[in-house]
Order: sequence, then C-alpha cells, then structure tokens
Amino acid sequence: MKSMWYLNDLFVMPNVRGKGVASELLNHVKQFAKDNDSLSLKLATAIDNEAAKMLYQKHGFSKVINFDHYVLRTNTAR
Repeated sequence: MKSMWYLNDLFVMPNVRGKGVASELLNHVKQFAKDNDSLSLKLATAIDNEAAKMLYQKHGFSKVINFDHYVLRTNTAR
C-alpha cells in the first residue's frame, strides 16, 4: 500500500510573501512525496483563502469536491 502525505500547515511570514517562498516549500514537499513513491499529497485551506487556492492550483493541485469533511473536537481545554 502506498503512502498518502498530508500537508497540514503552510505558512509564510508576511514580510517575505510574494517572493516565491511558498512555491519553494511546495516544490520541496512535492519532490519529497515523489521520491518516497507516494500515492498522493493532500492539503487544505480556508474556504476564503483565495491566495492559497490560486497557489495550490498553480502547482497542479486539484480541488476535491466529492467529500464533506467533519470534525469532532474532543479536547475543549485551552
């Protein structure tokens, strides 16, 4: 069975945005997934994060529309 990788957080500091840092990070993680013969690489972003959506599409990611995702928060302590 092949691995599936999930990129949980991709954050670039505001002072270096627009300089290709996010693209370099994505290129690195995509190469890692390929080098490890994985099945896929998944990520998520907020519905209103248009900049991230455009970046991910630019890098070949496609939006999955077949599933609704649900979460149950079991640790409510802060």
